[in-house]
Amino acid sequence: PPGCARAPVPGSSRMADLTFTFRSRVPAPADAVYAWHARPLAFTRLAPPWEAATVAHQEGAFGTDGYRAHIRTGLFGPFKATWLAEAFDFAPGARFRDRQLKGPFAHWEHTHNFIPDGPSASVLEESIRYRLPLGALGWLFGARAVRARLGAMFAYRHALTIS
Repeated sequence: PPGCARAPVPGSSRMADLTFTFRSRVPAPADAVYAWHARPLAFTRLAPPWEAATVAHQEGAFGTDGYRAHIRTGLFGPFKATWLAEAFDFAPGARFRDRQLKGPFAHWEHTHNFIPDGPSASVLEESIRYRLPLGALGWLFGARAVRARLGAMFAYRHALTIS
């Protein structure tokens, strides 16, 4: 099931992280699904058209620590943001992770898992731990909207990956 949100920690100035998880069974082995994600322009292929996200610049090579992407993205309406993401923790055929170094979230860490499910299938599981900006106000006014946007985005990405 797509995601779950947690409320702010009572009596604490630190907001609790929110989590989102999306899983799909893919009719291809985990190695092949990982390789598809490792190909050049994978992010561009997976970006839903309504997100208007484009890779402005990349540094390094996928699969190596230090691989970074500068992404230009729309937030809401005319508001734009530059997102600097760094991929790390590469385990070919099994997993990689990315984290926001600069961008619209107070914290963002995304794990891509490729789990074998028989000889010719796998489960693509994407888990995100994130924190909205603006503390309690961000949580109060943005948590549902962000979770809905993530649900739509990952449903699109997984449908594209499966096809």
